[in-house]
Amino acid sequence: MFNDYMKKDMILSSDWDDYFIYSDKRLFTHERLTYETIQKFMAKAYRRCILFNPGFILRRLIRGIRTGEFFWDAYYAVNFFLMPSVGKSILSTYYARDRWPEWDFHANPPTPAQYQIVGKNNVAQGSENVE
Repeated sequence: MFNDYMKKDMILSSDWDDYFIYSDKRLFTHERLTYETIQKFMAKAYRRCILFNPGFILRRLIRGIRTGEFFWDAYYAVNFFLMPSVGKSILSTYYARDRWPEWDFHANPPTPAQYQIVGKNNVAQGSENVE
């Protein structure tokens, strides 16, 4: 997918630190969807993954009571519902980031991954010669 997006010039950032789960940066474009539409569906999926999964809520409740962390779970649940699905960008705290090499994906695009093909041997079991 990355190679396909690079060919179509749809990648907006090649800085891997930008690819953070809660980032609101525009990292790539889509052929048919606007950025606002993508953000709307992300927020919807973010909420529905918890609200419409009663098994998760029940497991967290039982675990919180059993481990004594119920109040922490309640605290994080309130934060979950009050925080937006995406937030302002978080700056990298990596050591000596200014000295890291930068890769030009347009000049040197990555090559597609070569997958190993695994299959059965044609040798019948037990008929191998062992010396």
